[in-house]
Amino acid sequence: MAPNWYGTCCSLAKSVIGADYTELLPSEMRYGARPIMLPLLLAARAGILLWVTLALMPFEVVFDAIEAGIDREMAANG
Repeated sequence: MAPNWYGTCCSLAKSVIGADYTELLPSEMRYGARPIMLPLLLAARAGILLWVTLALMPFEVVFDAIEAGIDREMAANG
């Protein structure tokens, strides 16, 4: 029978990985631990949306002006 290499070579790696990470329930978290990430992500999302909105605003203004010109021309020509 072949030796169980998985049990011998990876047991150290499993213990190192398992020792570094422990699953915490939200009720077990201390104040200021992981929950700070959500407000940071929301702030980053708001910043990205604001930047994209401001970056695209000139294009929207030009598009609206062209569209209004086409509408005026079609109304004048009947």
